Amino acid sequence: MQHLKEAEEELDGMDLEYRIITRSGKVRHIHQWNQVVLDDNDNIIAWRGTVQDITKRKLIDEELQKSQVRYHKAEVMGKLGHWEWDHTDYQMVSCSENFARLYEMSVDETLEYFTNLESELSIVHPDDRERYDKYQQEAEKNLSGIDIKYRVLLPSGNIRHLHLISEFILDDQGKLIKSFGTEQDITERKLAEETLQKSQAHYRQAEILGNLGHWEWDHINNKMLSVSDQFARIYEMSVEEALSFFSKYEAEVSIVHPDDRANYKKQIIDSEKNLKGMDNEYRIITSSGNVIHLHQRSELVL
Repeated sequence: MQHLKEAEEELDGMDLEYRIITRSGKVRHIHQWNQVVLDDNDNIIAWRGTVQDITKRKLIDEELQKSQVRYHKAEVMGKLGHWEWDHTDYQMVSCSENFARLYEMSVDETLEYFTNLESELSIVHPDDRERYDKYQQEAEKNLSGIDIKYRVLLPSGNIRHLHLISEFILDDQGKLIKSFGTEQDITERKLAEETLQKSQAHYRQAEILGNLGHWEWDHINNKMLSVSDQFARIYEMSVEEALSFFSKYEAEVSIVHPDDRANYKKQIIDSEKNLKGMDNEYRIITSSGNVIHLHQRSELVL
């Protein structure tokens, strides 16, 4: 009624969206447009207008908004952002808030920054810049998308590991006009991988210093699954040779010194019977004839 009163006072029409509840209890979204009809003295003599049921459109709009909220949350949780690039003017035309957040910028700052190739390359880590540029050039030459992992060096000094995936949009003549892409912050994963690699390197070094090697045996197929470099080195073999040699129980026993072989077999039988690991000292004779004293400890996985 307030809108109607204001329209009458201003001798103006009315353009309004609102909801009604029908007699059956259903809620409908209505778009109402009214126009006043005046006499020669500017007195209102009538109203004319239209009423449109826009329930379907409103429900679609509401669902779209919910979908956008869910997508935004998914981007934040996945540390993921998306963007659109115009290859005609060679600049970024849109990006998500989370994409901008990856670069420690606002959306406006990001769109202002990514206005040319030089700006795009300048934020790539110097050690990755040449590789990144090569990927870009090859992608545009072959009209194919990009899938690359690289680092960016942000103005704050922070280094981020990103995973970029993009696809190209061509016009009817096959000319590249746009590209769409996502970038995911994989810094935590990369740092974890680097930490694991360092740990493995330290462990390998410890094995060498301690003249120690490790292995894994498959009791179902009765063969070696994996060995460390140092384990293979103890047996004067490569890793591949060790895995090939220890392919069955007989091979394992054959390399044991003849004087220790009976006790070694007994240790294996007792271990499997009692479902417990071994703690055993014995000798082996390598293919070169060297006699090596070994101390073996193992545990069973049930």
